[in-house]
Amino acid sequence: MIQNIVIHKQSIDADLAAFSHQWREEWHKEYTPASLDVLESLLALLNRGGKRVRGALAMESYYLHGGTRREVAIGAARVIELVQAYLLIMDDIADNSDMRRGGLSTHAYLSTLHKETQLKGDAAHYGLSQATNAAMLASHQAMRQLVTLPASDAAKIRATELLNEDIGVTLVGQINDIFNEVAPMRIKREDIINTLTWKTAYYTFVSPLELGACLAGSDGLSERLRRYALHAGVAFQISDDILGTFGDSFESGKSADDDIREGKVTLLVSHARKHVNAEQAAILDATLGNQHATRSECDQVRTLFEATGARSYAASKATEYANQAIDALGETPEPFLVKLVEFAVQRRS
Repeated sequence: MIQNIVIHKQSIDADLAAFSHQWREEWHKEYTPASLDVLESLLALLNRGGKRVRGALAMESYYLHGGTRREVAIGAARVIELVQAYLLIMDDIADNSDMRRGGLSTHAYLSTLHKETQLKGDAAHYGLSQATNAAMLASHQAMRQLVTLPASDAAKIRATELLNEDIGVTLVGQINDIFNEVAPMRIKREDIINTLTWKTAYYTFVSPLELGACLAGSDGLSERLRRYALHAGVAFQISDDILGTFGDSFESGKSADDDIREGKVTLLVSHARKHVNAEQAAILDATLGNQHATRSECDQVRTLFEATGARSYAASKATEYANQAIDALGETPEPFLVKLVEFAVQRRS
């Protein structure tokens, strides 16, 4: 992992732990145990964390654009991590995923709690309903944290404007991602790339970079940084799709079978469908999107991805977009940004 990310991750983890403790204490004094259960489900996800790439990127961008106040930099990371928690909860609901960051997803955690405490009604519905509330808590807390940062009002207004705009684009990506799963035969490769751009590039690269820039006093991103962010985001998600299908749960944070059972339309799927025979196509049709597919059946799909060259193709496209991202930085690229996109591609399993 990039040394700067390791350093930033330590700071972000410590900050989120302290922030979570304060939030928990406030709610303990004011609200019911049921309210605390939902808050705890959010804080569990927030503090399990990942590599904190997005938070680290917000901090680096703040300093890159001339910011000097550490409390603003770490506050920007806190905002981004809360936004990510919100989006991950909603994504897990949409994907019907029970695992995230090596633990139970938020709706699965709350559903399990419902069963263990012998509450009345449908445990699955309870989990989904309360997880939605947890997601909204994360979203609104992110905005609260943003507007209370020790930065100028003008900087915070512009940062809030662009952050909400970027989240809107991310939701457009999510809308299309869900649609692609139910209309896979209509989806072209350009539709997949558009979805990756809207859904991942904006919240993983554009949004953190813009937030840090705005809080440092800039109006937004330069054209070169925006082009870098868009290409890097696509490279990141293609690599994530490969890792999510061929990696292990420890590395990816979720089951390697999830994307197959969900029927997620990735470049792997698109390429494979164009290069299979009738028998292989039948295997794809029977397994992709089948929530009850066995591990053996999912392994058959992975074998097809290898045999049709889909895995190699997707890996080459990830590298292509990573190179475009680095090229966009020009003759004097920021070392951290170069290493970050290289790291995103190299983490393929």
